[in-house]
Amino acid sequence: MLCILCKGDMKNGKVNFPVDAGESFILIKEVPAQVCEQCGEFFLKDDVAEIIEDIVKKAKGTDVEFEILKFAA
Repeated sequence: MLCILCKGDMKNGKVNFPVDAGESFILIKEVPAQVCEQCGEFFLKDDVAEIIEDIVKKAKGTDVEFEILKFAA
C-alpha cells in the first residue's frame, strides 16, 4: 500500500493518537496503524477507529481534563 500524501511505503506500526474532546484531552498510546515510512502519516483501519470512538465516549464521561490511555483491543 502507498501513502496517499507522498506515495511512500505504508507499513504496520503503532502510533500515539491525540483526541481533543472539548473540555478534556485524551492521548491513546500504541494504536495499531498503517504508517508511512517516508512522511510518517498514518491511517487507521475501520475496526481500530471504532474502538477509539468507544474509548473516547467512555473517557468523556469522566471529570478528567487530561488522560493517557493504552490501546487495548
